This record gives sequence, structure tokens and C-alpha cells, in this order.
Amino acid sequence: MNDHYYLEDVDRSESVEGFYLLADASIRVSRNDSPYLYARVTDITGSMDAVFWNYTGDMDENCKGEIVYIRAVGGVYNGKIQLVLSEIRFPTAEESALQVDLDEIIPNAGQSHSQLLDELKRVMDQIEDEDCRNIYEYICRKYGSLVWTMPASDGRHHSFVHGWLTHTVDMLRAAEHVARVYEHVDRDLLLTGVFLHDVGKFRLFELSKFGLVTGYTAEGLLLGHPVMGVLEIQEAASGCDVPKEKVTLLIHMVLTAHSGPERGGSIEPAFPEAYILAQLNQMDIGLDQYGEAMGKLNSGEFSAFIHGLDRRVFCRDYLSMIGREGQV
Repeated sequence: MNDHYYLEDVDRSESVEGFYLLADASIRVSRNDSPYLYARVTDITGSMDAVFWNYTGDMDENCKGEIVYIRAVGGVYNGKIQLVLSEIRFPTAEESALQVDLDEIIPNAGQSHSQLLDELKRVMDQIEDEDCRNIYEYICRKYGSLVWTMPASDGRHHSFVHGWLTHTVDMLRAAEHVARVYEHVDRDLLLTGVFLHDVGKFRLFELSKFGLVTGYTAEGLLLGHPVMGVLEIQEAASGCDVPKEKVTLLIHMVLTAHSGPERGGSIEPAFPEAYILAQLNQMDIGLDQYGEAMGKLNSGEFSAFIHGLDRRVFCRDYLSMIGREGQV
């Protein structure tokens, strides 16, 4: 198997060839009315924009989520490295069998799904409330492998394979600590709300055969994932005979997980567990975006403006700071 050329190592004028995930693709028209292919290719080190000028091939938006072979050279556009393509095609059957290494191409969390599932089970098995535990188990039975394979978004945060599970488990770990500090918080309610806050996404996305988001379902576009999460809770609660009052609390937590309307939520959190959930959700989304941005920077550099964070990100070097402090 050939060595993979990581996207994070691509520099200006460098030649690149190999297999990558096609995260996005569309046919566009240049200023001189010539068609060109815009693409975004991905491997485990990140994503990179690519263009194929005067393109007449068959790659388009229907090819998103597929593995492709590319030949390209590194270029610069608006101060960022991008790839200028000279070839893009699907791998042959022989190449797929002998040269395509999915572990180098498909982004993931750096933790195996088995480790994440074990942690999910550890936390949720501590829930003492039978109704909450029954709803959790109902969802896991219904969606099976989607619980550990699905991304959390199409690009905003945790958009890699098992991103939903990573996002949920990290929030559950944080929620455990918060519940220990603030003893008046209902721990079972908080943990169950965290588990359920993005459960509507199981019906939101269309996924490629490699498990990445390629589009949205009609239901997802019409209702949105918070409303679909409400439907999931109602279905699970009906099958488990959960009291209406408890169902209402869990529904409120899902509907307020993104805080108020200006952040995607429908209403403001009205009790502590809902408030904590909304804060943990924003924190975990933000930290994932910080981490992705900093992973592309050298120490001491600022990123370009990141709309999801509404700011630029600075790449600091803790070790050098500690060293200087020790010399004072």
C-alpha cells in the first residue's frame, strides 16, 4: 500500500496524488463563463478546497461522500492553500482493494467506537430513575449502529465518523462533574437530557456508505432536529409508560439545548438541568471548533475569522509559556 500524503502537509507548488474523501463537490461557472469543479477533499488531518478549471467530467454534488483519486498541485487563494486539480476519478476495484486505506482517509475522533460505547454505557448505567433508563435503552435498540457511527453535523462540529457519540460522551463526562459540584441538580434528569439532546439527528441526515453526511432528509428540512427529537422522546416514552410530567421536562431540555431563538433553540431554559445542558452543548461545540482551527495553525498564529465562533482563534504554546515562567 502506498504512503498517504496528508493534507496538513500540502504546501504551495507541491504535487499531490492519492486517495481522499470527497466531502463536497459542485459544478460552477468562472468569470469567463467556463465551467469548473469546486471540491473539498478530506483525510484524517483535515479538509482542503480544490478546483478543476475547465472541467468536463462527471463529478458533481451527487458524488459527495465518495472516495476519489486525485492529481493536483498546491496553490494559494485568498491567503489559503488550495489544490488545483488535473485529475479526479473514482478508484478502480483493484485500487480499492490494494491501495485505499480508509484509516488514513475517513476522519474520526481518535477514539475507537468501542471505547466511546463503553464510556456511554458506564455513565448511563448509573442512572437510577427507571423511566430515564428505559428511554435511553429504547433509543439504543431502535437505532443500533447509528448510535456509534453517525457524525454530529455536516461540517459545523464533530462532523467525523462517530462524531455524535463523541459529542454526547464528552458532554456526559462534563455533566457528571457538574452534578457533583451542584448537589441540588437532578443528576438522572441531566444525564438523560444530554443523551437525548441531539437524538433527532438520527432522522435528520442522509449518510454516505462511509458514514458521513451527504444531505438532509425531507423530514429533517421540514421539521429540524429538535422537533424530531421531541417525536423520538414521545415515541420512546409511550412504549415505556413514562409519566407525562417527566416527558415534558425532557422535551423542554431538547428544545432549549441551543439556548434561545438567536442560537437555534425555540425557548430559553426554565430549570437548572436544562440550563446546564445548553451551556455544555455550546461549550463542547465551541471547543471542537477551537481544536480544529488550532490544529491548522503554527504556534503564535491567529486563524482567519471563524463564523461558528464569531472570532479569530490564537494558537498558543503552553510548554514555552511554562518554560519562561520557570526562568523568572
